[in-house]
Amino acid sequence: MHSPRGSNDEYTQLLLRAQRGDSQSFAALYTALRPIVRDFAASLDGQLSAYDLEDVVQEAFLRTWRGLADFRGDASAKTFIFAIARHVVLDELRRRRTARGMPASRTEPAAIPPDDLADSSVKELTERVAQAIAGLTDTQRQAVELDQFPDLSRRQAARLAGCSPAQFAGRLHRARKRLRQMLKKWFHSVLP
Repeated sequence: MHSPRGSNDEYTQLLLRAQRGDSQSFAALYTALRPIVRDFAASLDGQLSAYDLEDVVQEAFLRTWRGLADFRGDASAKTFIFAIARHVVLDELRRRRTARGMPASRTEPAAIPPDDLADSSVKELTERVAQAIAGLTDTQRQAVELDQFPDLSRRQAARLAGCSPAQFAGRLHRARKRLRQMLKKWFHSVLP
């Protein structure tokens, strides 16, 4: 029988046993990986307080527990848990952004004061940009969204996207180029 890649390391074996109902294996996995996941989350967003980091770690392991059935064993347990932790950090960044009155992502139009909505071109521009961003590939949209977080360095954005800074820059460049192409027609029809 062919064993999946990644299933040979100790952490993956613990996760596979937890998947079969062994809660002690999950507790052992938590104890072993907790500091590693904490350090990983801290490296993704240097602005997280110690309290927020603990919340991220707890949420990552809670989501791991809830998602045990989704683990196929074709990657290591660390890769699986790091991907979950990366999503938790992104959720935290979106939460902070929303708390500051900004849209959670650039695919959502920013809240425009009602007086300004009278200018239909501003409203239409907001809608067109949101539609254009929604039309990007997932990786391009993610690059555009991560680029909008003012407290996030390019290196941190790349880590959150799961790629190198050079790859992230390429994704962002392609996304911006595509956005220009998609919005060009509309701008030419609106501008004199």
